[in-house]
Amino acid sequence: MSRISKLKQKRKIILITSIIIAIVTVVAVTIATFAIKNKNTIETSEVQEIEEIEVAKIADVLDSNIQFDYNTEPTEESIELKIKEYDESYNLYYCIKEIGQEETENAENSEEIEDKEYILYNGEPISIEANSVLSFKYEKDGIYSEKAYKLQITNIIDKGEIKEGATKEELEKGKVEEKDKVNSTQPYYIRINYTANCVTIYKKDDNGNYTVPVKAMVCSTGAATPTKGTYKTLNKYVWKQLNGGVWGQYSTRIVGHILFHSVPYASANHNALKYVAYDKLGTKASAGCIRLTTADAKWIYDNCGLGTMVEFYSDSNPGPLGKPSARKIASIVECRDWDPTDPAPGNPWRTWNGVSTQTQQTQTKQNTTIPANNNNKPQNTSINTTNTNTGNTNTQNTNTNNTTANTNTTNTNTNTSGNTNTTNNTNNTNVVNQTGE
Repeated sequence: MSRISKLKQKRKIILITSIIIAIVTVVAVTIATFAIKNKNTIETSEVQEIEEIEVAKIADVLDSNIQFDYNTEPTEESIELKIKEYDESYNLYYCIKEIGQEETENAENSEEIEDKEYILYNGEPISIEANSVLSFKYEKDGIYSEKAYKLQITNIIDKGEIKEGATKEELEKGKVEEKDKVNSTQPYYIRINYTANCVTIYKKDDNGNYTVPVKAMVCSTGAATPTKGTYKTLNKYVWKQLNGGVWGQYSTRIVGHILFHSVPYASANHNALKYVAYDKLGTKASAGCIRLTTADAKWIYDNCGLGTMVEFYSDSNPGPLGKPSARKIASIVECRDWDPTDPAPGNPWRTWNGVSTQTQQTQTKQNTTIPANNNNKPQNTSINTTNTNTGNTNTQNTNTNNTTANTNTTNTNTNTSGNTNTTNNTNNTNVVNQTGE
């Protein structure tokens, strides 16, 4: 074979080889691309199937899978709600929201409750003291039913008055024995310092004793608050009607009619806070319950299960973490109907700019009878007080004669144009009485 023929044959082989390599490469890329797409499709499909299975496997509580037993006749007594039957392949959770007589018609449309606010059913009858909406859900592996089953109790007659405190029998019967403290499986232990108006939460140490303080809360106790003894929490309520026709948010029953709850509200609404009572946190202000900020009441509601031990004691030392303080809100008219710590949507404290748009002036006219002097001559006493601020001069004149003392307030505002405006005001001071446990 000539040299030229060999060269041509070599070029031909190289060309054929290049074509084969190119074809193989294209085929390989096509196969790889298809495999990746197919894998992603399979994985996505598998994830969707898993999610669908997880959602589908948590059944809703329905009439067909739960059965109740309770008194449906009109009664003035509390109702013991027994759950005779439910799907035990799931955990059963519930929550209680008491409702006023005027709310019964709209109770089914009440605001939805977060899953974490549901209480694990422990097999014991649920005590219902007032007309309420009970919501039920199944749970497994942290996943809850999508929809809540609502049971409305409306046959409890409003007696118009709620007991305060706890009877001697309730206090004696509810006391926790020392062995129960050692064997408790609850994560937290609560101590209420009656004297200092302070609550301290403890968790277990390495030896299994509740000695590690984790949280302190300012509170208000009252005349009917126990000063000693240890008890176990009995029930929880998202909203609970209290003594005096007021309402508490995130209430946890301790013993008798002694509960943890928020500062009272005029109604079961987030914007109906008794703000004067809120400003009394840290002092004795309740009838016997333990008043807290809404955030602290919710912390106990969310984190301390039924059966958590609560100890009452008295000490001038508030506790190892000290005593927190709560802000004063009565003068902030734009927001004071809300608890500043309430996590509910729409709380105006989250957007308040710290400046009140309404200036409150409280001026008092006092009439005081002063005994006449020996020579019956009128005596006039003039007291002038001047407070100077930027651009404003306020002058207060007090004139007193031998029979009547009158206080008049004159505000003089001077602007840059040189004009002076004088206004005389006489106001009355009103005292607000607070009610509630």
